[in-house]
Amino acid sequence: GGGITILSLVFPSTSPQDVDSGTFRGDDEIFVSGVATHADGRWDAFAGCGFEGHSHARLKRSFRLSFKGQTYVESSWDTSFLSSQVDDVFPPAVAVSLALAETTQHLGRSAVSTIDRLVLRAGNNRAWSRCWNPTTSTYTRDEFARRLQCRLSGYCAVGAFTALFLNGHYWGLYNGVVRPDEKFASALWQDGDSDDYCAVSHGGVQAAGDGGSSCERYQYTTGPLLSQNMANPASYALLTQHLDIDGFIDYLLVHFFMGTVDWPTNNWWATQAPTAGLLHFYVWDNEWALGPTSKGSSSGAWVHPSFRAGSSGDGSVVARLFVAARASSTFVQRFGDRAQAAADGQMSTAAAHDLWDELCALVRDAIVGEEARWGSSVANVGRTRENTFDPECATVRGYLTGNGQRLLDALRSEGYYPSVDPVTLDDSRYYGVATGDDTVSLTLPAGAATISGTVNGLPAGATTLTLAGRLTYDVVVRAVSGGGVESAARRRRYVRAGGMAQLRLTE
Repeated sequence: GGGITILSLVFPSTSPQDVDSGTFRGDDEIFVSGVATHADGRWDAFAGCGFEGHSHARLKRSFRLSFKGQTYVESSWDTSFLSSQVDDVFPPAVAVSLALAETTQHLGRSAVSTIDRLVLRAGNNRAWSRCWNPTTSTYTRDEFARRLQCRLSGYCAVGAFTALFLNGHYWGLYNGVVRPDEKFASALWQDGDSDDYCAVSHGGVQAAGDGGSSCERYQYTTGPLLSQNMANPASYALLTQHLDIDGFIDYLLVHFFMGTVDWPTNNWWATQAPTAGLLHFYVWDNEWALGPTSKGSSSGAWVHPSFRAGSSGDGSVVARLFVAARASSTFVQRFGDRAQAAADGQMSTAAAHDLWDELCALVRDAIVGEEARWGSSVANVGRTRENTFDPECATVRGYLTGNGQRLLDALRSEGYYPSVDPVTLDDSRYYGVATGDDTVSLTLPAGAATISGTVNGLPAGATTLTLAGRLTYDVVVRAVSGGGVESAARRRRYVRAGGMAQLRLTE
């Protein structure tokens, strides 16, 4: 297992599925019982739930577990299946857009311990059981995208890897993930029952509550509200009461950073509560990303064509929201600020490498089993860990090198990131501690005339911050050109030695 969970499912021999043949055909839901054995020796079992194919018929199919109470014994599954790996979502010394404690709290209740539905993702178009992308499968792109959203926004549909067995037959490496539907949203936000939430995907409304009333706010947010001119501050203020602006920006940045295609007209989920609820989007199915594919995805960061300056959107909800919002100068400035924070933080080369390396290392041992089960299933030359997986992990690592700056350059070319470079802070340590007598210099970029912003403890007009006498120093500064054009904000929190033993990028 290589540190991942082993999930064993069993079902009666009278089942219509004959897994002894090595395939799983048909769309009938069947009764299964199961046990998950975790890397630390703990285990969780369930007596019965529904089990069916989640994808089209494939050599290696994706599956779905559904806990339906009286129909299949269990109404939910209390398990460490997801939480056994959720600790890896956040490195210990990093604070994201929410306070770290609040972020952890969201994840702790976001269906990671009680599961109603679990999708077991086979890798689909990035798997050795398919002839597409034959040498570019790592099985980790989806989870990289989800965990990147977690690190930026503090919430995501977190997943975990598992080795799946069906009636004793090894079926391969799977990525188990909660579907971000109404039950997920209710557990995550703790604002009403699941019947109170509207859940929507690229396939349309998935849950609308009794009589469809739960989706009335969503229909307004994505309909009449978007017809208003967001250049009007009052209209934009109304949008902020219906859409999680920061979360939406982060959601877009993940897709732009990874060069994702097969989106936004496909592969998205969102939820919204009917009363005073914000619309939240969740990353879902990011296989077609981080490298060229038959669908034309980018090897690095870009701005997806549906979101470029000359585009009026592609008809998708995601693109229409962005096209409407970008009429607001406040939104565009916020977009640039969060892009800068991401490029300095979770999308920096160091942080992106850390996350990617962590995921590749997590599944590397399990890839040996995948190699034995599926490595030679559709190729003349067998795919192995050494000849396929390891080289592709290294290739993607190369794509991630400097990709944060590549993202800023792409955004700037569309007018979504300022033409003026930000202030340079000589202490750019991502992790670390500032000693009591450290100083921090603020350096203007070429073409900038002044610095604007707030620095706790920094005298007006000064460009050197001495870390003495205070426990923490918050820095939020912009460079301003002679013509009055402002850069994106650069933010730091410096913590003196003897205080909190970490340096945080805060938002």
